[in-house]
Amino acid sequence: DFCLSRGLGDVYKRQPMHLVPSTYRSQVQPHWAHDGKHLWFLARGNDDPSASAALVESGVDGDGPRIVVKENTLAFGSALVNDAHPSMRECSQVLGPGDAGFLTDVSMPGASALIVVDQLNGRSRTIASGDITDCGASADGSRIAFSADDATHFPEVYVARAGAAPKRITALNDQLAGEVVLAQPESRTAKNAAGEDVPYWIMRPPHALAKEKLPTILEIHGGPHLEFGNAFFHEFQVLAALGYTVVYANPRGSAGYGYAWSMPIDGNWAEPMEADESAVLDAIEKLPYVDAQRIAVAGGSYGGYAVLWLIGHSHRFKAALAERAISNLSSQQLAADYAGPANGVHGWGEPWSVPDRYWRQSPLAFAHRIRTPLLLIHSDEDLRAPIDQTYQIYNALELQGGAVEMVEFPRENHDLNRKGEPIHRIERLH
Repeated sequence: DFCLSRGLGDVYKRQPMHLVPSTYRSQVQPHWAHDGKHLWFLARGNDDPSASAALVESGVDGDGPRIVVKENTLAFGSALVNDAHPSMRECSQVLGPGDAGFLTDVSMPGASALIVVDQLNGRSRTIASGDITDCGASADGSRIAFSADDATHFPEVYVARAGAAPKRITALNDQLAGEVVLAQPESRTAKNAAGEDVPYWIMRPPHALAKEKLPTILEIHGGPHLEFGNAFFHEFQVLAALGYTVVYANPRGSAGYGYAWSMPIDGNWAEPMEADESAVLDAIEKLPYVDAQRIAVAGGSYGGYAVLWLIGHSHRFKAALAERAISNLSSQQLAADYAGPANGVHGWGEPWSVPDRYWRQSPLAFAHRIRTPLLLIHSDEDLRAPIDQTYQIYNALELQGGAVEMVEFPRENHDLNRKGEPIHRIERLH
C-alpha cells in the first residue's frame, strides 16, 4: 500500500509525484506538515472494524513512518450519534504552530472530546468534552474554536484560549431554550450476564410525578460502532415531552469504551447486543415509574436490525419501530454502498460461501416468530441500507397476517432524521 501525496503549490500545474511507502492496510485523512515535507495521517494495520486508528507521521522522501499514537489508544473522530447534526463527524484536524500539536476530536465513554496530541510523545490534553461537532485554530495556535452541545443544551460556538476555559461566543438558540422545558437524562448501569456494566440513560418527562408509571421506549443506536451519550437528541426530547420515558444504552459493539467493548459483535451482530439490551430492560422494568406492560423498542439502521432481532426472539414489547433496518444480511452485504469483502476473523465471510452463517444472523429468518405490532420507516434513496431490506421483512409479515405497517419517504437517504427535508422530519416524528 502507498499513501499518495503531491508537492505543495498550484494543484493545476504539473507537480512531482511521491509514493510514501506504508505497511498499513489503510491510510486516511492526510494532513501536510508546515514544512511541506511530512504528512500526518490515520492508519489501520488490518480490516478490524472495531479497531481505532493510529496517528502516524511520515516524510514524503521515505523518512518514517513514525507512530505518534498507537492503534487502539485514542478513538479518533466523534462516534456520538444524535439528530442535531450528521453522525460520525470529524472536526477539521489541525496541526499547531511548528507541528507541535495535533488538534482533533475523539470518542470517549458517552461523549466526545476535543484534544491536542503532543507530536513528540503522543500524550494528549483535553480542551472540551460533550458533543464536539467542528473545530479549528488560529494561525498562532493561541485560540481554538469549536461548536458543541450536550444533552440539555443546543449547539453553539465556543472559543478556548491558552490556559483558559472555553467561552461560549454565540447565543443562536437562547430564545428557543427559554421557551421549552427539557428532560434531564440520568446515567445508570445494568449488569449483563458476564457481570459487566452496560451503560444506559433514562430520560423522564419533565413534569412526571415521582412514581407515576408511564409508557417507556427503549431506543437502540445504529452503527453498530457508534454510541449514545451527552448529546442533544431532539427526538428523545419530543418523546419525553409527549409523556414517554426514554431509555437508551451503549451495549457491546458501541464505540467510545475501548476495543474490548466494541469487538464482541464482530461477525456476531445479534447475541451480545441482545444480552446487553435485555439486561437494561430487566433493570428498568423494576423501576417504580416504568409501566412494564407498556414498553416499546425503537431504532434505526443497525438499531433497526436490533429491533427486528429482539422482537423475533421476545414478546415482551408492546410495540416496535424499525427505521432504515437491515433484515437480510446476505442481500444487504451485496447491495449496500459499503459492499465489499467480509472475510477474516472480523466478518462473516463471503455470502455465497457461508450462506447459513448470514441467515442465522438475519432477523428475516425469525419473521415467523414476530408477534409485536411493528412500524417500518424507510427512505427510497437509502444506499446504506437499501429499501429492499424493509420490503423483505414487511412482505414476510404481511404474508403471515402480522400487525405491520410501512411508511416510505420520497427523496430521502439514510440520514432522514438528521438531514431530511424539514416537512419529512416533522412527519417522521408524527
